[in-house]
Amino acid sequence: MLKLILGGIKSGKSAFALKLCNNYKRKLYIATLEGNDSETKQKISKHRKERGSDWDLTEEPIDITNVIKLKHNKYEIILLECLNTWINNLLYYNLDANLYINNLIKFLNESKENLNLIIVSNEVGSSVIPENKTARDFINILGIANQKLAAAADNVSILFSGIPLKLK
Repeated sequence: MLKLILGGIKSGKSAFALKLCNNYKRKLYIATLEGNDSETKQKISKHRKERGSDWDLTEEPIDITNVIKLKHNKYEIILLECLNTWINNLLYYNLDANLYINNLIKFLNESKENLNLIIVSNEVGSSVIPENKTARDFINILGIANQKLAAAADNVSILFSGIPLKLK
């Protein structure tokens, strides 16, 4: 089962995703955020406290497909948060984001019957179009990645002000 959870910043995506995982015992959280400064380190600490001690954690900013491949049989549920940070990382390290996204989609399409995976991502389609080319490239890549994931997913939800709406 593949679930995609979309929403804007502070829309309630994380809380909703965590709630969906409450009834599972063996849980893995794949974090894509790197703690490169005091703000992100505080955010990481806050997220760890919100999850509690019953989660295993893998921090992986780049090779999330491989982590899912290697670990999906060991857990009842995997929560990947978040796709937008992952894509930001790929662009930051000057990697081919489309290649990584296509590899993830290919693996998910081939394996989703054996997976129980929730992916959290920002919905940027309603955002202001930035004047900065790098920012425009980011939202275009993320928008296309969200479309591909939504097509592959069994369930898609979007959150507005903490309220989930099921799209698929």
